[in-house]
Amino acid sequence: FKIETAFTQDMVSGYFFKYKNGSKLSNAEIGKKILKILANYLGKDINNIDNEKSKLEEKIEAVNANDEYTSKVQNFLTEISETVKKIEELWREDMKNSEDNIEVKVENAIEKHNQVIFTGAPGTGKTHTVKKKVQELIKEDKERVKFVQFHPSYDYTDFVEGLRPVILKTEGEPTFVRLDGTFKEFCRTIVKNNVENSEFSDNKDTLNETLAKLSEDDKNTLEEENKEFLAVINGEDEKKYYFIVDEINRADLSKVFGELMYCLEEGYRGFENRIYTQYKNLPTYTIGDNGIATPIEFDCFKYGFFIPKNLCFIGTMNSIDRSVESFDFALRRRFHWIDIKANDIMKNSLISIGKDYRGEQEMKSREQEIEEIKELAERIHSMNSKISGDPGKNLGLTEDYHIGPAYFKDYFKQEKNPDEEQNQNEGKIDTDKLEEIFENRIETLLRDYTRGRDSHNLIVECRRA
Repeated sequence: FKIETAFTQDMVSGYFFKYKNGSKLSNAEIGKKILKILANYLGKDINNIDNEKSKLEEKIEAVNANDEYTSKVQNFLTEISETVKKIEELWREDMKNSEDNIEVKVENAIEKHNQVIFTGAPGTGKTHTVKKKVQELIKEDKERVKFVQFHPSYDYTDFVEGLRPVILKTEGEPTFVRLDGTFKEFCRTIVKNNVENSEFSDNKDTLNETLAKLSEDDKNTLEEENKEFLAVINGEDEKKYYFIVDEINRADLSKVFGELMYCLEEGYRGFENRIYTQYKNLPTYTIGDNGIATPIEFDCFKYGFFIPKNLCFIGTMNSIDRSVESFDFALRRRFHWIDIKANDIMKNSLISIGKDYRGEQEMKSREQEIEEIKELAERIHSMNSKISGDPGKNLGLTEDYHIGPAYFKDYFKQEKNPDEEQNQNEGKIDTDKLEEIFENRIETLLRDYTRGRDSHNLIVECRRA
């Protein structure tokens, strides 16, 4: 429904018509219908509710009916106005609990996209939440996740492939062979598991023969069995695997990804979009438990490297890191970007931290604990408004420099002593803890943010807030 159509025309004029024709529809029932339409509309665009109510009142006044019926509709509006306000408050709270919950944001992004990067201010819990959510998805299947952290020394040989010194036989001399990097090795594991969980997991020779046929034939002319095998190795409709890169912008990404910038795109995944890597002419080895390197028996990347379709690539990064400019535009467009704003997720994240340190049952049973966290969140919001507003804005600071909830873990670590005047202290902000956190963690960070500039006024304002 839309207010200007269903409500102001059909409902209002329909009310007079039904009422004057002896309809059994009571005033209360009509009021419920009006309330239902308002509630439905609130869910679509809550910000326009006041404007639309004003328009509605104007149209009611213009209805061609006697004063008795017009006044009745006006009375309905008056009667439901308080209820509408309550609905609006509940809706805002519900939206805040869902949209501004970092766990919900992360879960939705991972379910919808195979390539996503979470970015935002430091300390918003991006990496922690991603690992937690992925762990819930994979349960005990540890092979389905790989976690790495990029750094300035990370390169192509670490990520894709390179020549590494190995021993080929017992007491043999070291020699250099082609070994997979972290990402290529993980992709190989995915393809191997896709095959082993299918009807094609018979023997290595047959697999290699089928792979050779796939490399020679056009996809449109493949035999039905080979098409099925292609779907298997590509991971179509298979369970997802997760490759997580923490601090993804801290490495030189062009050097790390190399040719992978092409097949990283979701539309260019699969065997049919395979690419040739730098060491394509060399056989690939693997190192066994005994430390001896042997050639890979079933080399799914013998005819070119490809990224399986059931791989989810997740990156996390702080948007203010000095090395953020290394994320070039060619690579940017291949990812979905989810911005995590510190203020938006503050309250729910603090409650989650509180549950971790004070116990979930205790948090549920003590409403004063929740009230304490709400007040703490409001204080942090106030401090962050000083960072992105006056005086921080004058020093070049923005929302990306906000202080995230992770900086306040220490606030929850020390349990409250139940023997100490609990009734007086419960639910109240511990200002001594906040002072310690500000001095040891936040003030030093603010000085680093504003290095070379006069930050005295900013620090004073943030401390006060």
